[in-house]
Amino acid sequence: ETDRASELRAEAGRIIERRHRDAAFGIEELAAELHVSRRQLFRLYAGTDESLASRLLRRRLVTAREELLSVPPQDLTTVAERSGFTDAAALRAQFSRHVGHSPSAFRLAARARPPRLAEAMLLSDEQAGSSL
Repeated sequence: ETDRASELRAEAGRIIERRHRDAAFGIEELAAELHVSRRQLFRLYAGTDESLASRLLRRRLVTAREELLSVPPQDLTTVAERSGFTDAAALRAQFSRHVGHSPSAFRLAARARPPRLAEAMLLSDEQAGSSL
């Protein structure tokens, strides 16, 4: 692996971190911001443990979980907008598929647990680099 490749991946990570809440942000916009072609961008992630699309989705899901736990509670449309999903239906579908619960079931379960445990679960998921 070249230093250039790892620098580009690190920069891609910073851009995803900064722009993931924008539903219009995707692979095309990331490639443009990095000044590389889509093909170069996909090649950069070939052989890594997580595709670029998965990484962006995972970041949006982590944000959605944080937003679902916010006080006062936000409606699902607001959570979707703040997390980078096009709408509540898209959030609901991806959340259910990757987290294993609907957003409302996740929120109810988190409310039933002590807050520290919910925070610890969010942190441990991120630290483990889980694929959600």
